[in-house]
Amino acid sequence: MDEVNKIYQIGLTQRKHQRQSPGDDDGSFIKAGFPMAIMNIGSFPYTDPNYHLETDIPELVDIQNLWMSAQASLAAGLSVDLGEV
Repeated sequence: MDEVNKIYQIGLTQRKHQRQSPGDDDGSFIKAGFPMAIMNIGSFPYTDPNYHLETDIPELVDIQNLWMSAQASLAAGLSVDLGEV
């Protein structure tokens, strides 16, 4: 993800974070035997006070961050598929 973010100048701010134990979004993959999971999230720990609450509505989505995350995910998937990484 970091590599395609740089190559295509997507503009995401990225960092690594290792949890003490599998979480809600990555846990199912780790428990199924994948040694690591990549999550594209706006922040961790979550800074959005509406996260997973009734007030978490579509109008509050950070569309720019969602757009950049989708670009990076697609680019990374295609890079793996084409054998570029």
